[in-house]
Amino acid sequence: MKIPHMRLPACMAVVLLMGGCASVQPHAKPPAAAEPVSVQAFSHNPFLSATLPATRMQPHEEAIKALGRPLSVSSRDAPSEHDPNVINSVITLRYAFGDLMYLRVSGKDVENLILIKLTGNQVPLRYGIRFGETTREKILKLFGPAQDAQENSFSYNIQYTQEITNSTTFYFRNKVLLEVDISSLMMD
Repeated sequence: MKIPHMRLPACMAVVLLMGGCASVQPHAKPPAAAEPVSVQAFSHNPFLSATLPATRMQPHEEAIKALGRPLSVSSRDAPSEHDPNVINSVITLRYAFGDLMYLRVSGKDVENLILIKLTGNQVPLRYGIRFGETTREKILKLFGPAQDAQENSFSYNIQYTQEITNSTTFYFRNKVLLEVDISSLMMD
């Protein structure tokens, strides 16, 4: 009986002769640890794919670096509550997904991010939150009971620093997410 002659590539023959097949696996990165869900993390930076500056006290140009060019930038006067002679400015960055508002303190080179108003799905948000899809029940499941729960809104207050408290409010229409406002409140 004749055995047919087979040709194997040299490297395959060597591997087979050495007693087995080997495969080279590329160095795989271990999967990233899942971030725990928290309203604090959402309040600090709600965006999944863009990182805002670490502090609320930064110029609006830093947000533009993180989020890209806005549709428009506007500025208006905002008299100080404590001294009507001091005229601060509110700078609004308008994006397709919502607005970011900064307070520029008069006479100082200081800006504070005072409001993130989210209304659209153009930039993905943490935890799969989507406008027109996410329900009241999902927000409760993600973040737990709110400090202030109304029929059409849930508000969570989060200590940001010793001087700043963030308030994150989820607004609903027909029990589905309509808008999210994240405001920074300076403590007196």
